[in-house]
Amino acid sequence: MAHYTKYIIADELNLKHRPYPASRGRLAILANRDIIRLFSGLRVSDSFLMKTTSARFCSASRATRPADPDFMMARPVIALLTDFGLRDHYAGSMKAVALGICPDATFVDISHEIAPHDVFGGALELDACYRDFPPRTIFLVVIDPGVGSTRRGIVVDTGDHRFVGPDNGVFSIVLDAHPSAAVVELTERRYARPVVSRTFEGRDRFAPAAAWLACGLDSTALGRPIEAICRLEFPSPRVEGDRVVGEVIRVDRFGNLVTNIDRALVESLAGAAVVDVGDRTSRRSARPTRRFPPMASARSWGARSVSKLPSMARAPPPR
Repeated sequence: MAHYTKYIIADELNLKHRPYPASRGRLAILANRDIIRLFSGLRVSDSFLMKTTSARFCSASRATRPADPDFMMARPVIALLTDFGLRDHYAGSMKAVALGICPDATFVDISHEIAPHDVFGGALELDACYRDFPPRTIFLVVIDPGVGSTRRGIVVDTGDHRFVGPDNGVFSIVLDAHPSAAVVELTERRYARPVVSRTFEGRDRFAPAAAWLACGLDSTALGRPIEAICRLEFPSPRVEGDRVVGEVIRVDRFGNLVTNIDRALVESLAGAAVVDVGDRTSRRSARPTRRFPPMASARSWGARSVSKLPSMARAPPPR
């Protein structure tokens, strides 16, 4: 395996470098995240990292770098989930700010069509997909009816993923699945924009925080740890003898009714089951299937293994 060398910043103020002889003075462009990883154990000036997104450092050439997973990082992923819609500039402005800090970031738009201020719906949509993303993905979630108020901004770090957004319950289901997740309040102003708008904290606080995480910054650097945070209550199914009673918690754009009845409860039923939704009744096997005739009432399963009833009744409005 080829060798490479870490180098010393001899003078942080003037950014002078003292390479080891093995470097032969070769130069390479390093982004912020590379600087943080390369100089692990050596403090790099935060003021420098805030002023520029890349710097020319003395280092070994790229050809001599080892195939080290800690060094050969994949492009960081920032996934966005908002209620901004696509007509206005809001989602684009958040990406622009994040790119100014972490130009290597890859953006994934989960959805910008959550109903305005629908924190409950946003929590369900996030829970339906976050497990599909690669490890260390940063989720930038801005569904924020309390913008401009005293509600806090937080980072939830589960170890596999990081979530940035308002403390309004939108991360409730994630925290239920990861009770040991670390939660940090966004209190370090140096990792936000100099002026924070009272009506657009997504751009001025949350997007910069997500971008610094994408650069390799540890979540604990963004503020102080907290324990008591806002949680939403989600309806739970009830078992009544040989009956399972649940609720429709979401309706997708195809008219599928997503309930809070999970796979384990349904598979515990033996043989056929009677499914009642509103004034519609159907007898179907309790074993979920994947193929359905039009307007059928059999079950399928979404990302959370909650039951999905394809278009069998007029959908109630989403909660």
